Amino acid sequence: RDVEIGVRLSLADKHRKNELQQMITGAHLSIYGVLVPPNRQNFINVGHCAAQCFKNSMPSEGITITHIYPHFHHFGRKFRTRHFRNNEELSKIISIEANGSTEGLAYRKLSPEVRLTSNDIITTECTYDSTSTSRTLMTDATDVADEEMCLSFFMVYPRLYYGKPLPQTCFSGFNESTLAKASGVEDELTGYWHTSQPKIKQSNRRLSRVLQEKTDWAEDIQELIHYSKKRIRCNMFESNKDESNNIQFINYPDKYIPEPLLPKYGSAKADNSKNKPISSPSSSSGSDNTESSYSKNDWRAKWMYWRPNSRSRHF
Repeated sequence: RDVEIGVRLSLADKHRKNELQQMITGAHLSIYGVLVPPNRQNFINVGHCAAQCFKNSMPSEGITITHIYPHFHHFGRKFRTRHFRNNEELSKIISIEANGSTEGLAYRKLSPEVRLTSNDIITTECTYDSTSTSRTLMTDATDVADEEMCLSFFMVYPRLYYGKPLPQTCFSGFNESTLAKASGVEDELTGYWHTSQPKIKQSNRRLSRVLQEKTDWAEDIQELIHYSKKRIRCNMFESNKDESNNIQFINYPDKYIPEPLLPKYGSAKADNSKNKPISSPSSSSGSDNTESSYSKNDWRAKWMYWRPNSRSRHF
């Protein structure tokens, strides 16, 4: 049937008290965003929005979230947006079951509204059912039919802080070695993470194509995707300035990681300090246990630590 799309404009005598802007959080919009192996039920992906993305651009009193638009594609089944502060979970912002339909995924007015401070973490969790496909679902898929996302679109105020707009994006994603460990791809790769289609050097095949065709995923793939530390990615597309910053990581506070998995994914394992909360990200200088397990001569370490001056360069 025909679809009609239009815009209705209204004039008011009084201006609204607060001017809103959109902020997008969740799993990064790249090959390091969402990964769902085929033939899986209740497979969870997660994206964390870290306070580091706001440390120099948020009012001391915080910002207010007024609306949320939950977003995944047709393989999504459940959607949750969680709110953490000082290693404790506050009330969930939203929790819905889509039951195979995206009709319920629409902008919703939050009541009460949610105050976000500079020390908070916003976590978006998406649960997928891939039993109807034989291909791996990814954010940056080579075929649109296999694409999936996991995003929370917020409306927030104030829009400006000292005359400058607040950040509009706040993501996290897998780091390179986590993706290599999850996929079992041991071949050297060319390109850098913000190159949308890194390739396997020997075969010159796109990594995304190899991952989409893969069927023999590791038994612990769900826990690795769900509970491994995620790399903080504040922007949709990183600039050269961003690339010069230390790599930082984010995860759930320890008490929200299943106890049997704490030795692998908890803060004591990651930072060699039982007192340091996992919600306090650390730089890349040997602090990430997954990265430091590779020697500096390993291609995965090169891919992780190398910093280009130009997006067109490769190592």
